[in-house]
Amino acid sequence: MKILVIEDSKYGTSRRYAQWIAQQTEAQLLNRRQVQPEHLAEADILVYGAGVYAGVLSGGKWLASQQELLADKKLAIFTCGMLDPKAPGAMEQIRRELSRMLPPQMMEQAAIFALRGAMDYSRMSSKHRAMMAGLRLFLLAKGKKQRSPADQMTLDSYGKRLDLADKDAAAPIVSWCVDASTQADGRAPR
Repeated sequence: MKILVIEDSKYGTSRRYAQWIAQQTEAQLLNRRQVQPEHLAEADILVYGAGVYAGVLSGGKWLASQQELLADKKLAIFTCGMLDPKAPGAMEQIRRELSRMLPPQMMEQAAIFALRGAMDYSRMSSKHRAMMAGLRLFLLAKGKKQRSPADQMTLDSYGKRLDLADKDAAAPIVSWCVDASTQADGRAPR
């Protein structure tokens, strides 16, 4: 079975994860902007990974527009962001955010993974720095008792470089690819 890993990385963390996954699965790796319809048609298994910015998956509109070409594929989506996927309610929040962008059939079809990302204010676009400044003000206004651990981490790391990427965190996606390539019934593992 042919595996295609597509990444849409703005600052490089999603790309690193995609590279690690592609290396471990011997998959073809492409940036979203390189993808042609024939790439999607030739793949049996597709892994799409991108950063999440203010609750929006980078390239999410593009991914949603590919629903018809992906309908018969085994699909995994990984998000890359600052939210700790092990925190209570984190995966539910990520699924909610994705469901606002992706068609219900795609959400049902896809295995969803969340990975920790990185922030480097010196590399951020002015738009993203402004968004983070606004988020910081919003979080400060909440007050300490109303802040979640993720909120506090955002405040503590504001203006700094923080890299939470972990190669080992990609292992469940690699396992999913291996399982998907060996499943006889044609359905992707959950």
